[in-house]
Amino acid sequence: MNKIQIACESDLEGVNNIRQAVREDKNDPHTIKDYEVGDILENNHQVTFLSKDQNKVTGFLNMHKHHTLENNDVAIIELFIHHQYRCQGIGEYLIRFAIEYCKSKKTYSEIILSVLKNIPAIGLYKKCGFIITKEEDDGMWMSLKL
Repeated sequence: MNKIQIACESDLEGVNNIRQAVREDKNDPHTIKDYEVGDILENNHQVTFLSKDQNKVTGFLNMHKHHTLENNDVAIIELFIHHQYRCQGIGEYLIRFAIEYCKSKKTYSEIILSVLKNIPAIGLYKKCGFIITKEEDDGMWMSLKL
């Protein structure tokens, strides 16, 4: 059974293994380099949530504040599920966990994200309450007011 938790230093290899698989599967230009431990640990401007099954990282959601965002906004940067665990509700579980985390902090007013067009994740984000706020040539921006 998958459980959700905040990433710790020992989870770095599992997160990078999933990113490596995405690089190989999709030739995704956004995942060129591996994360370093500071990229996943919770601090004042970022947090990474993990889905784990028997201590194996099955997916993760990385979010953080960015210098271009308003003071009370946070962005989902990456949501990756290991290909063996897709279509099991893990992505939705991670997103809903992240939403509740942001609400509990009482410092965020909105979650935003950027997504490529014509991929299944758009439906997942809509199911979780995100709306399209801007469309571009190859992608779109979505947001959820908290």
